[in-house]
Amino acid sequence: MAADPERILRWRDGRLTPAPPGSSRLLVADSFLLADGAVVALDRHRDRFLSSVRDPAVAALAGGPPAGDEEAFWTAAVGALPRAAAWFPRLELADAGGGPELRLRLRPAPRLATTVTVATWTGADPRRVPHVKGPDLEALLAVRAAVVQQGAGDAVLVAPDGAVCDGATSAIAWWEDNVLCFPPAELPRVDSVTARCLAALAHEAAVPVRHRSRRPEELAGREVWMLSALHGIRRVEQWIGGPGLPPDAGRLEPWRSRLEFLRRPVDAGSAGD
Repeated sequence: MAADPERILRWRDGRLTPAPPGSSRLLVADSFLLADGAVVALDRHRDRFLSSVRDPAVAALAGGPPAGDEEAFWTAAVGALPRAAAWFPRLELADAGGGPELRLRLRPAPRLATTVTVATWTGADPRRVPHVKGPDLEALLAVRAAVVQQGAGDAVLVAPDGAVCDGATSAIAWWEDNVLCFPPAELPRVDSVTARCLAALAHEAAVPVRHRSRRPEELAGREVWMLSALHGIRRVEQWIGGPGLPPDAGRLEPWRSRLEFLRRPVDAGSAGD
């Protein structure tokens, strides 16, 4: 059976209608795994999307602020989400040539994974607005495509001093003994919903959480995770040209289960705290 095709709906006159074909310039994006009508931390995604749409840096790229009905759009978009099967919807602010407009992109979910191979990105940092998901997405997907040619599934971005900062399409975390670690909070990157959920789950379990500056080679022998709203938590099984990493120590599946426990039907809201 063929997969359902992608569909794009745009917000016009207080309702969602099919968008005409054509290219557009992405300004804000927020996506998540929708499994049989349920999402992890939908409220956190909502907050991030609304904050990003109203961000002054986005307004500067868009040539002005949005129409101001983004909350109504969010409510209508969630109402239009399928309630069966696996989807990877994306809510967007995009410019298709006539000014910024709000859009819902309905996409079947791709194949999911629990492990990933990464490579360090050694080129220039392509991000222009690193704290907002959307304006740099096309450039970051190009970075990921470049490391895919090396056999990797995602790229690790580093700060000017060489410290691990983020993934091209995922956040990054690692373990130092029994301490869950993230890159320094001051490094510019998208506020990852999955990373926030993981940190909250760790606090609930009395697991120490720290922000630490580490170069790739300083993660040798550490368990490294890539985090995303699509895959959840993936263990890095190989770092091409980077540090040697340990085999699975049995920590991944319990934490994936903890994260999955946060999944709620969209009709009932979400719990991400």
